[in-house]
Amino acid sequence: MALGEERFVGLAADFEGKLRMKNAILFIGRNMKEDVVRQIIGLYPWKIIATSRNTLPLEELQGIHIKIYSDEGDITAANLWKNDEFPVVYVWKKDESLNEEECQTLEITGESEEEYRVRRAQGMMKRLCKMIDNHNAMVVVGYAPETDNDMPYRAFATAVYNDCAIADNIQFWSEKSEETKLKKLADLKGIEFHTESLDEVLKARYEWNQSDEVKSNDSDAQYEIFYKNGKAVTISSREFLPYRKLAFVLTEQKVFAVRPYGKVMQAKWFYNFLIRSSADGPQWYGYLKNSDFHVSREFEIVLKCAVKRELLGEAIAGADKEMPIILCGAPGSSKSVALAALAYEIYSEHNNPVIFIDNDTLLFSDKSEEGDALKTLMEKIDACDGDARILLIWDCSSYRNVTSNAQHLSQMLLNRGRRFVLVCSAYETPVEKTSKRRCFSYIEDGKKHFVQSTDVTSQMFLENGCCYINTDREMNTKEKNDFWEKIKTYSGIENQKLQLEKKNLQDQMDIFQCFYRIINLLRPNLERALGREELMVNHYVVKQLDKTFSQENTNNLGSIAQAFIEAGLSREEMESIRQRIEKQAEESSSEYNLEKFNACIALFGRFKLEVPYAIAVWMLKENSYEKDKPINVELYNVLTTRIPWIHYSEMKDGSDYAFSFRNPLEAEIFLSRNGINANQQVELLCEILRVYQEHWEELPSSFARNLQQLIRLMGPNSQYTAFRENGEKRQEHSDILRQSEKIVQTLRTVCNVVPDRDAGFATLLVTYSREYYGKKWEELYKSKPETYTEESYEKRIKELEETITFANRQLEYLERGIDEVPTGIREKKYLSDQKNGLIVEITRCNIWLQKNYRRYRDKFGKTMGMLPGLNYRDIYEQLYKAILYSPENGHVYNALFDAFEEVYEHGDLNEQQKLKYLSETKLIADDCAVLEIQNRGADDHDEIQEHLLKIQEFATEYKVTIRDVQKNTMKPEFAQLYHEMIETNQATAVTFVCQQELDAAGVTGENRKLGDLELTKEQRNTCRKVAEFMQEEPNKTCIQGNYFALSLLLRAVWMNATGYRLMEKEGQKIQLLPTQWKEIRRISELCCEAAQSNTVGNRARPIFSLIRALAVLQCTRDFKKCEEIIQGIGVDLFTRSPRMRVPFIYCDQDGPIHYNGMIEKLEGRTAWIHLETDDPYLSGMHKVRYRMVGVTSMNNPPRENEYLRGLILGIGYNGFSAYKDNGQERR
Repeated sequence: MALGEERFVGLAADFEGKLRMKNAILFIGRNMKEDVVRQIIGLYPWKIIATSRNTLPLEELQGIHIKIYSDEGDITAANLWKNDEFPVVYVWKKDESLNEEECQTLEITGESEEEYRVRRAQGMMKRLCKMIDNHNAMVVVGYAPETDNDMPYRAFATAVYNDCAIADNIQFWSEKSEETKLKKLADLKGIEFHTESLDEVLKARYEWNQSDEVKSNDSDAQYEIFYKNGKAVTISSREFLPYRKLAFVLTEQKVFAVRPYGKVMQAKWFYNFLIRSSADGPQWYGYLKNSDFHVSREFEIVLKCAVKRELLGEAIAGADKEMPIILCGAPGSSKSVALAALAYEIYSEHNNPVIFIDNDTLLFSDKSEEGDALKTLMEKIDACDGDARILLIWDCSSYRNVTSNAQHLSQMLLNRGRRFVLVCSAYETPVEKTSKRRCFSYIEDGKKHFVQSTDVTSQMFLENGCCYINTDREMNTKEKNDFWEKIKTYSGIENQKLQLEKKNLQDQMDIFQCFYRIINLLRPNLERALGREELMVNHYVVKQLDKTFSQENTNNLGSIAQAFIEAGLSREEMESIRQRIEKQAEESSSEYNLEKFNACIALFGRFKLEVPYAIAVWMLKENSYEKDKPINVELYNVLTTRIPWIHYSEMKDGSDYAFSFRNPLEAEIFLSRNGINANQQVELLCEILRVYQEHWEELPSSFARNLQQLIRLMGPNSQYTAFRENGEKRQEHSDILRQSEKIVQTLRTVCNVVPDRDAGFATLLVTYSREYYGKKWEELYKSKPETYTEESYEKRIKELEETITFANRQLEYLERGIDEVPTGIREKKYLSDQKNGLIVEITRCNIWLQKNYRRYRDKFGKTMGMLPGLNYRDIYEQLYKAILYSPENGHVYNALFDAFEEVYEHGDLNEQQKLKYLSETKLIADDCAVLEIQNRGADDHDEIQEHLLKIQEFATEYKVTIRDVQKNTMKPEFAQLYHEMIETNQATAVTFVCQQELDAAGVTGENRKLGDLELTKEQRNTCRKVAEFMQEEPNKTCIQGNYFALSLLLRAVWMNATGYRLMEKEGQKIQLLPTQWKEIRRISELCCEAAQSNTVGNRARPIFSLIRALAVLQCTRDFKKCEEIIQGIGVDLFTRSPRMRVPFIYCDQDGPIHYNGMIEKLEGRTAWIHLETDDPYLSGMHKVRYRMVGVTSMNNPPRENEYLRGLILGIGYNGFSAYKDNGQERR
């Protein structure tokens, strides 16, 4: 490549780097050929095009909806930043005739036509220039004011000079001599000026991408470079386009997009680094060798050591497997900066690719588009040369259950064969469990390693299958020295002023507070005002900053005032300026409520949530809601760019633009400093709900989720750290909860007006009602006897009844909506999850309703008619369906066990009913005990285990064995109950005795050793004894047609035959005799047939149906019949992820049966194989799925038409799957 071309490529890289992450406005003058204009339009993804030309060649925008703007009044951000159209603005149409209205205007004003055109052009240009801020930039090409035919210089220059607030985000490209008017304007304003031709620069980049230096045949693509195993990998940028809103891969182009050189540039970018919100994503220039702006924290050493160990395939500190790493700490404790520093360091070592997810709203739920997209992106990286683990960083600090989300994402990717290390961030550390938590200290004595420690405050610990590393806002002395060194090196602050600030902060070790003060010191003079709206906002900003930073001594001035004095102003001069500003600002502020505007954003911002533009503006100027922005352009520009703590950008889902606080801690500070108490917060929330109720159709759909999250985090089960027990805002949260009745009533109104398709608001209504009128009432009013009057009980009972009645109607509405969605659509699963969540909340609400009623009856000796609420049997059926659908959801189990314990201990049941309910629940509890349950309880409290122990305790009240029954030596009270139930053919009598027998042997119950799959000889004998007992008369007649009894029999027969517990472990190789398979087939068919007629949901547990399919295959060799049974399971209703779940490998008595076959089709990492077999079904048109697990580590990955030998056949919920023996073991 020629030297000149290299220079062009460098300029192009700088150009693209400066515009990355910004909306780019292209202004095209008349001094450019049409073919050059066409090329520039097509070479970059411009957001807006403005021009002084009469026409533009827009062929490159074919297929895009173009909107033409030529009227000054239409040039508003509301119009130009729409996502559904591409704006083209004609600023100067010299040769176009004026319309009738414009001619009339000239007659009135007395202007000449030329003067009118210049004024109009200047007005349009002014509006465009006011849009240039931290997020928007402008590139000017082809404008030559010296020529007669282009837009007049005075119109262009006046707008650029007076109305462009951030000159760094403007570029002039002109091939004319540097001694031009444009160059003088650039020098005066500090605008970047280039004498090269922009089209030549971009063309050089384009041609380089097509050259032999880029190993690809994709001649139209741009390319990016990342590294694997020390080698550069080139990939087309187009490969990353589908994932740009989800995640990004660290590449040379992204990391080195900005390289600050020289003191001036470093000072500018250092300030930019400090003021950026974590929502903007990592600022990579702040970690480069020549501009390392970040303060390295001690915990980063621990983090990097743990990550590098896992990247090498080693478990951390003696853990039995690699696990997600979660960086925990309060807002402002350097988590986002530490994750970016980690990403940059791993990237710089060139061994492991790095993927960065900077969206904290994602949940990667089962079968979600995000989960599939991330999997596909990782597959693209894996498919490139070399085999290396991917470092996956997810900066997901939010008030959600990060541990659960991290575990779920990790398991989902492992199930798909991905090799990676996952690092996440969280706002809080799990509640301490010293019995399970393993703490470690980091030691560096020649080699870096971890040593187990008894100190529970250690920086790193393992728990819940995750590695947690704690962060802290408090700096140590070394970190504080590093902080001041960074400020001295990069800030550009004069030494005298720096020393004064250093003295002021000598006792301050909080890194957030220290940086906050420096940001304030670096901010441009806030009192410089260009208009009344800007003056009003700037005045408000000054007051807020001085309120935040003023000393306790009221005689001292705030930091802004101090800055004025240091600039040479006397106190008298400064006071005069303030009085003048206050007078002007008050004239503007009377029609606007900036306090409420900021409070609304802060209310959401403390929980790291966004506020759509329309909602915030409603608070600014009440009763002025319009879909288009109801405020003038000047005020819009000031609100979106000049309030330092507020971040304005596109919403994370791209649906609209929104405000958010730069940092959750700043939002908390704002609420506190401005005295916005609990009552005011609740009033503001209710007002927002009313605005939503009136205007929900015009608001982005994502706002409903943000609003629901806000209500949830302000509510009784808040995940917000400061609201937790012993949290610093605990009292404030209690005050909020005392206002719950207002929220309940407002929510009820919203639910009755707004279509609540996913029952999100209805679920919150039930939660608030249940907690306020139930559990929280006891906590909030325990010292107030007057709140426990007869009337208060009646009110609480009435409110809970109304809530349950409403929620049941909403449940029916939700079920109809689910039925309308076709099977297999992701929305069906989402709505089904919402339905199950609502059922859980209704159950808990019903429990409190009956508790309140029972206490009312006992305390006052009165009744209110029949026992209010829902019947236990109805609740049981709904929850059992939910368990079948979601067998690992701990919320559902806990709700069912709570309801059972309430009715078992306090319900009006006879002994037969109690035993029946106990036996059924015990069967569910035994299943639960062997599953990997998610969400086992609130605040990491293992409620599941407590319920299992309590159910076991209930069961031990009836001591009985099979021998007692057969010898008639049962205790008299149980003997009478047993014989009564046998005489009436109630299967519970039989199943309960068998459960007791299995518990005693340690096959089930509290004596069972967790994790043991294989049974002892004695345990197998117990299973045989249970199976024989159940099949002897009169027991056989009793259990006939009873699904629960037959499912217990199937377990016993299976465990006796195989010697293993019945668990959904992948790839089990079951080798049995034909007689054993025949018995399993007979009982599994009886069990599944019984499920069709007398069980909730009319179907058996999926594993029972799969056993039936396997047994049919073993007995008949009928592959078609086997797959028909599998297809009838309804896999879309219960599989919790789109992975291939393959519990069994097809075997004969000697082991797996092997096949040969040819690959007929490849789809990503899945192949379809035609097997060679005598079976007409498998050898006919039917193809078997072949999953290429670990294919990236193979030297020769499979290809179409390749012949494979030694395949084994898996039987799972997606049908048949082929593996190689070693592939199945890797799986």
